Amino acid sequence: MITYPPFGPSGYTFLAGLRDIGREDFIHLPRPTKKMIALGVAHSPETICTPLKYCVGALAKGVEMGADEIVFPSGTGTCRFSLYYEMIRLIFEDMGYNDIKFHTFDYHLPIDLLKMFKGISRNKSYFEVFTSLLRAGIRNRLLDDVDDQLNYYRAFEVEKGRTEKVANQLYQEIIDTKRRSAFRKLKKRIPDVFKDRVEIDLVENPVKVVVVGEIYAVLEPGMNQDLNKRINEMGVIAKTGVTLRKYTDIGAKINPFIKEPHKVAAKAAKEYIPHYCGGDAQHTIGDAILYKKKGYDGLIQLYPFTCMPELMAKDILPKVQQDIGMPKYSLVFDEKADGAAIQTRLEAFINMLKRKKFRENN
Repeated sequence: MITYPPFGPSGYTFLAGLRDIGREDFIHLPRPTKKMIALGVAHSPETICTPLKYCVGALAKGVEMGADEIVFPSGTGTCRFSLYYEMIRLIFEDMGYNDIKFHTFDYHLPIDLLKMFKGISRNKSYFEVFTSLLRAGIRNRLLDDVDDQLNYYRAFEVEKGRTEKVANQLYQEIIDTKRRSAFRKLKKRIPDVFKDRVEIDLVENPVKVVVVGEIYAVLEPGMNQDLNKRINEMGVIAKTGVTLRKYTDIGAKINPFIKEPHKVAAKAAKEYIPHYCGGDAQHTIGDAILYKKKGYDGLIQLYPFTCMPELMAKDILPKVQQDIGMPKYSLVFDEKADGAAIQTRLEAFINMLKRKKFRENN
């Protein structure tokens, strides 16, 4: 059986992709639990990035459930992330998991992704695998569209929990869809589905916050303590400036006419970080600039403890804040992150944004 790290709703991209290449023998891991995290912490180096500890614990759970193959991305010149799969392999050997086969690919190289998925497929041709990867990229875009609507409608829903139910139904529909024409129709339907099924009490001129930072901290709710949901429950629109598509969207990588979001953000950050410095640091700075232009009121940066690229971005953000007038707040997460403490700090920042917007409009 084959498994992969949990990655929030974006992880459905891997689930559907494995089905497309004939791998029905997969284990889709749940969000990391306290027990999984404790297991990862116990077997990982103390000062290593927090996402590695989460992945070690979650994937170990997958092995206990019967997985003997693991898919894990890497990428030359990123940060310590590029060595995660090798570190996890060594940690698993120390844990006694000696028969686990790892499959990795450099997300910078579409051909690498193609070869890896061909290798784990059930007798699929290169054309069939390539087609499945194109579908994976499309699904990831649609998942992002659903998340955008979720993080808007949930802020104003009349019936609590209704928006999440609608989002879960759409996640399943995205997983099950295969034909390109059906994808196009579904993309057009997504906004209407939320509009028709979720009753909202919209406030005038609501506060809008963009959430940026290290990709795992932003996309995995089990790590960020459901941050977007917490923001929405305060009546504030949340938008995630981070997407898994830089790993999965092979269609965008080979199409020169499609602008990948992380490349657009990196270009916007050139004045402050002219060169790629690893991780998502450039994208964090670039998204601050881009979303200020889109009218967002504040920025929340999420990063794991000991994440060097995001620490660089954190030190640069005050200058960006001064130049563009975008209030920011940085939240660091480790295995001891406490929801109550995060809630208190988040409420203080959101209340400040609301007062600031009220003064500007009156």
